Amino acid sequence: TTKFKSNWRDHWRDLRQCEWMHDQILASGAAQLLAGQDLDLNAFIPSTAPPADYGGPCPATPFDMNRRFLAMARFNADPEPAIRAHAKRIAQRERIDLDSPLRLATRATLFVRALLDWRVFRDCPPGAPPPGGRPGGGAVAT
Repeated sequence: TTKFKSNWRDHWRDLRQCEWMHDQILASGAAQLLAGQDLDLNAFIPSTAPPADYGGPCPATPFDMNRRFLAMARFNADPEPAIRAHAKRIAQRERIDLDSPLRLATRATLFVRALLDWRVFRDCPPGAPPPGGRPGGGAVAT
């Protein structure tokens, strides 16, 4: 059996911050791709302080918290596939051809505004995997 320290809940603030930054990076990267740009992870600096209403309650068990921290580590190791998959899901849902920059350019500004609003992550897009138990936001990178 795995034993966790009794103060495991003290790490909730750090998990919220990691997930907030993850959602911002995911949104920024998807916005770049939907705008017909190359993905540049250095072009965006996420804010580190999540809004007060972001993230939901603390995970119920230390195993849930650990699973979510591991998902953040997997995402941080190689974020590009998750960002491209997210942009592809949005494009499919909105019936956008990612290979047609001229058609895409007319709608890019709206998507950039929508994607940079973290509330977009509250709803799981059709056909996407469920958020993986992340109350209040985002799909967990798998």
